[in-house]
Amino acid sequence: DKVIGVSWSNFQEERWKTDEAAMKKAIEAAGDKYISADAQSNPGKQLTDVESLISQGANALIVLAQDASAVGPAVQKALDEGIPVVGYDRLIENKDVFYLTFDNKEVGRMQAREVFKVKPEGNYVFIKGSGADPNADFLFAGSMEVLKVAIDGGKVKNVGEAYTDGWLPANAQKNMEQFLTANDNKVDAVVAANDGTAGGVVAALTAQGLAGTVPVSGQDGDHAALNRIALGTQTVSVWKDARELGKNAAEIASALADGKKMTDIAGVKDFTTPGGNTVKSLFLTPVAITKDNLNVVIDAGWIKKDEVCAGVAADRARAAELSAAGRFLKATELDTRMLGMVGALLVIWIGIHVLSGGLFLTPRNLWNLSVQTSSVAIMATGMVLVIVMRNIDLSVGSVEGVVGMIMGVAQAEFLIRVIGFQLGNPWLWIIALAAGVVLGLAIGAFQGFIIAYMEVPAFIVTLGGLLVWRGMAWMITSGR
Repeated sequence: DKVIGVSWSNFQEERWKTDEAAMKKAIEAAGDKYISADAQSNPGKQLTDVESLISQGANALIVLAQDASAVGPAVQKALDEGIPVVGYDRLIENKDVFYLTFDNKEVGRMQAREVFKVKPEGNYVFIKGSGADPNADFLFAGSMEVLKVAIDGGKVKNVGEAYTDGWLPANAQKNMEQFLTANDNKVDAVVAANDGTAGGVVAALTAQGLAGTVPVSGQDGDHAALNRIALGTQTVSVWKDARELGKNAAEIASALADGKKMTDIAGVKDFTTPGGNTVKSLFLTPVAITKDNLNVVIDAGWIKKDEVCAGVAADRARAAELSAAGRFLKATELDTRMLGMVGALLVIWIGIHVLSGGLFLTPRNLWNLSVQTSSVAIMATGMVLVIVMRNIDLSVGSVEGVVGMIMGVAQAEFLIRVIGFQLGNPWLWIIALAAGVVLGLAIGAFQGFIIAYMEVPAFIVTLGGLLVWRGMAWMITSGR
């Protein structure tokens, strides 16, 4: 009996479990033994995983690379020992490794075509796969082939593109949140590399009330993604039947272990890699699944109808129950909580105005209110930016305090006693204000550098800042 060793990058996407089940079934049906290892998204672990599979007596290897470059030395070791290797769904830059996948450029084309059908013009965001995975570039290149004419003609504008580290949905969500912030939520379409990244994108859109209004692509036919298509929050999932891919990988690995040449594999063709290598490959054909052909995956036994349609009826019922006012608020994306706060403020103002005999809502008093609240508005703007960036600032009060104290000391003492300005000189407040702005920017940049570039958690940096700047304010004023 032959031993077929399989190195998995991770199982964070549900599809890899389907691949494994189909692969294991085919291997054992042929009378061979299946052994495997899960790298858990760790390139270093995958390197040792492959070496372990070799030491366990694997006669052939199937490798789903987390990082094709990192796993390269272990793959070469296997080849040097005469063990054939199948690069599973992700390219390994080695002319002696068989490459089995779906046509990823065509997957990218399908994704872009379906999104473009819904939004033929506007601001597009591209949430790509892992930068360590060549497939991410194949997918993007395919999408660009479809959209090139529209981009060159100015109908489609690329307002953001980013790789998704490790293909993690959380990283995709973070990237999408940043693009939404940078574009003031003016994003019309998203080409996401797979269903996992699409899930992160939809989460970001949902938080802004945009889910269902912005077309989103994906691939893999994940059950959650197919449900999102039925709900209307995802536009397409390019279905790559993992059962067929797993079955083919098992059969090819077994044949190569028996001594069959790569050139004798049915359907094989030469593929020129980005690195200039020519590898033997087999590309399977994917299918674009949209709301119009969800029956394809149901009829194929990939997913049950109940799973696809979960929550669809309830979602429609909630929409039907909305009043005319509710539909207006949803269409205009107005936050009813904010409207309530504005309404409460107006009631309070009117009440005070009446009780004061008409003295409150005067032009002079409204001007005073705007001046007094401007500092709060400035601080609130900064805090909103911090929160949107998924961080926290505990030191904002202390920073404001030390800046205010320095401005006060500069205006009341330094500029008068040291520089010689007279009271009433307009340059007193101008210079003090400028000093406060510069100092505030410097402190913010300093703390931001520590958080962003030195990767110290924002909680720790700003907690320390709270104590440091508070102490500095005390020192500058000598406790006054």
